[in-house]
Amino acid sequence: LVIGAGLGIFGALVKPVVGLGDAAVVVMNHGLEATTATSLKGNKRLRRALPNAPSESETKTKLVCYDDMSAKIQQQVTKGETVDDVYLGHILTNHHLLIASEKYLWIIEKESVEPRCINWGEISYFEAGRSCMKIDVFSTQGTKSHMLRMRQNEFSSLRELLTLKLDHSSLVGTSFTDLQGIKVNQSGHVFGSLNIPKELEEFDDEESIIQSCHDRINILGSFLPHYFHDLDKEAWLLINSLTQLFSGWSSRRCVVVGLINATNESIQIKSINMVEGGSPCHVIPTIEYDPINAVLHPGGILLCVGWGAVPSSMQTGRVMISIETNSFACSLADSISHTSSVEVLAGYKVGFLEKSFDESGWWAKYWMLLQADSSNEEIHF
Repeated sequence: LVIGAGLGIFGALVKPVVGLGDAAVVVMNHGLEATTATSLKGNKRLRRALPNAPSESETKTKLVCYDDMSAKIQQQVTKGETVDDVYLGHILTNHHLLIASEKYLWIIEKESVEPRCINWGEISYFEAGRSCMKIDVFSTQGTKSHMLRMRQNEFSSLRELLTLKLDHSSLVGTSFTDLQGIKVNQSGHVFGSLNIPKELEEFDDEESIIQSCHDRINILGSFLPHYFHDLDKEAWLLINSLTQLFSGWSSRRCVVVGLINATNESIQIKSINMVEGGSPCHVIPTIEYDPINAVLHPGGILLCVGWGAVPSSMQTGRVMISIETNSFACSLADSISHTSSVEVLAGYKVGFLEKSFDESGWWAKYWMLLQADSSNEEIHF
């Protein structure tokens, strides 16, 4: 059962109970540093533990009072200390119990006993409406919205909870008007919405598939009104073609990564490689790319595609693509369960327009949006 005691007090509370102080629970690798010679640290908060939290002074540490409900939620998140996860905080609204753990955002509705667990890496965007908070989540066919009803005085508490794990400045909505570098406003295309499998009557070999895609994409530019739609269609056609070509006993995983330069600067492409895989990393550019100097001009887009070896007892057949530029570096894997990383240099920000993964684990599709960042701070996530 999910948090029986928590659900029992939904009706009794008239305002959210904020557990954000527990975000400072004693955990290794979560930024807590005590300045004394010895400090108590642990991977998880035990049921009767008192967490320590940094005070305003760097030379002192203060104790946060024990909270029974937080301790019970901790037990639920870790399933009685049997699961490798860490409780960070929670809020209780009039309609939901929302919990932040190291791995998931937990959403428990008043009338439900089963939690909805959303991996933090699957959250695309969130924004407050008039009477609800909209949370967009990546899926195999574009983003899906979760609408959480709440009162005005509950929005700030939920925003604080979400920003424990999400950097809102790096999240990207679905509005593409007035993007830097893009010469024509786009039509609000939802990346991933074209991910519909279709049976192909004829199969080309992999070289023909890549070359045909290259010939179509190489004449596209940001001066076209359906630029994003056409590029997303080509990205999905690559996956749809390769997964049907590599089927049965010759099945292979594949990854497609789209990179959009939505800045007013030309970006130097230093390297694009396969960290893991059984093929070269094929790079397919639009017209706003200079292949001689490896420069992606404003509005330019690159499609990067690669596939793995046939999985066997001797090899897993995993795929990971690495991209390094003068503005960011990233490594993107074929599954959400495998570690991907993005490191962005000062003056830029990278958001994901799409993270789609095959439920059977045979393909992954990413769309990245590179933009200028006025905050001038280095971002890691």
